[in-house]
Amino acid sequence: MRNIVISQQVINFLHLEKSMQDPNIVIYRDIDKFGCSRCSGKAITFVISVKLMDGKKPNEYFMMYDKSYGIPVWIEKGLLAQLENKPILISMKKGLFKGLKIEIGSEILKSQ
Repeated sequence: MRNIVISQQVINFLHLEKSMQDPNIVIYRDIDKFGCSRCSGKAITFVISVKLMDGKKPNEYFMMYDKSYGIPVWIEKGLLAQLENKPILISMKKGLFKGLKIEIGSEILKSQ
């Protein structure tokens, strides 16, 4: 069930540039709001996102999933069934602002 890959760039970023003492990577459901031309309001969808926490542990809605890179990866319990047996790649975003990017399953093959 352990199928998370953390890129070397992310590991270097956390330890060298961010100087995080106790980093935690958290995978969670985020809300993606976008306008709808046919409806009067905004449609809301959930997207899988990733964030960093330094020293703080996530709450009871998260579960420690992997620590094979020496960096704990926590996953929201509601996502476990959806992510089970799918490869997950955590890498760096490209561009001016540095941050983490998550790719899951077939998304990894499409980006290659």
